[in-house]
Amino acid sequence: MKFEKFQHIPPPPPVELREEPDSVLKERDIEDLSDFSVREYSKEKMTEERSSLAAEILEKRNEERRKIEDLKMRIQDLTEKLAEATQGHEFAQAELENVETEQVKHTNSLAGKFKSFVGLETSKDKALQDSIEEQKSHIELSMVEKDVIAAELEENMNQLIDVGTALKSLRGEIDSHYEGASEVLDKMQRSVEQTMMRNQAFVVHTINEWDELRHNDNSNVSKEASFEDDLDIMLSLEPSISASTVLPGTNEQGKVSGLWSHTGGLLLAGGSISEAYRSDGGTRSLGIKIRTGKYSDNVEATVETLDEVIVNHRYAEPEKPGGYNEIVVNNPEAAGYFKEGAIDENGIFWAYGLGMKESFERMHAAYQKSPDGFDYRLESSDFDRNLKRYRNRFDLIRKKGLPFYSMTPDRRFFEVLKVNDNDTLQVGGELTPEQAAKGKAGLLPDQRKEIGHKLLQKEVFRDGGTNQEAQQIIEEL
Repeated sequence: MKFEKFQHIPPPPPVELREEPDSVLKERDIEDLSDFSVREYSKEKMTEERSSLAAEILEKRNEERRKIEDLKMRIQDLTEKLAEATQGHEFAQAELENVETEQVKHTNSLAGKFKSFVGLETSKDKALQDSIEEQKSHIELSMVEKDVIAAELEENMNQLIDVGTALKSLRGEIDSHYEGASEVLDKMQRSVEQTMMRNQAFVVHTINEWDELRHNDNSNVSKEASFEDDLDIMLSLEPSISASTVLPGTNEQGKVSGLWSHTGGLLLAGGSISEAYRSDGGTRSLGIKIRTGKYSDNVEATVETLDEVIVNHRYAEPEKPGGYNEIVVNNPEAAGYFKEGAIDENGIFWAYGLGMKESFERMHAAYQKSPDGFDYRLESSDFDRNLKRYRNRFDLIRKKGLPFYSMTPDRRFFEVLKVNDNDTLQVGGELTPEQAAKGKAGLLPDQRKEIGHKLLQKEVFRDGGTNQEAQQIIEEL
């Protein structure tokens, strides 16, 4: 390589120079739900369910109210009848007492005593006795009538109470609706895209490109799998994975959000988050669609727990390992690929980082010293190797139809439009977490199937059971 090519480092070109590849990512309509209450979410996002419930409640309420009116009229009628029966019973009781009093008087009279002595019964005695029997019969009938009316009245009163209870239970249906809305909203708030918008954070899945580290014991992928295989697994199967959140910028101490690996990875913008850890959770795969930590018992992270793990999470020194959190993302949707880069004091973007600028300057100095010397050949060879590696990765990602981003040491993302011969980058505008969350992400089912079928022919997983699971996932798309 001749150094004359690199005498001038061009500034970043305008965005319109971009040659955009065909994107495979699907369009999405994502709305920020950060400020939604359960009632607001129900009102704006569950209109069909609310309308159906409202119509059902209105119908039941009208029906129950009709029952109440009928029962009230019936109760009023029975109350009046009970009052009449009671009055009749009391009248019969009074008549009986009068007749019995008259009978006593007649028996105690001189004539009565005499007739009783000689064993004679007069017509008056018979009439008084018949009257007593008749009044007793009236009393018994009135008692039966009162009991029947009272029982019917009690039954109607109980029905009225039941109707009142039924009306109160309608409130329970409303409460049940809001409970359901709360569960739906909570699930959505734990999605990757809502978490990104709520916390203004990126969610990344780093891929260690060192062969001996890329698939450790926590992975179910074969060590023989290539980097492209890893991409195809992510895009087609959307497996449960470990990821980390990164906040753009630095804190007061100049620290940034940490990364598990600094060789690059996928920027995520879709999926659901099931677990969250402030540091490495030691999560491991229990299948393509199941990943969990050693001590979590697979308990889902709440929105509050998740936000606590993310907020102010800046514990790492720029460009140094460690200080990362870990979250488990199910059914992840990729929004692009990133590699680390840096901006120099002139606003020029460099691949990998400012180490490439230093390498370029060393090569420049060696060339000036001796264009055919060993130092220049060594520096040039090293520079060319790094440039080729970066370009190969850039070309592969673009061939896959994914955006390629450069992430600066302070965790800002810029889309790379072109890799220059001097290892500087032409970039577009800065990407925000909200833009990523609302933008394209994930592949359509047919695209996932196409990649998945090719992947299945390679048997990239460590055991036959996982390969069978992969085949089932692809078949069900």
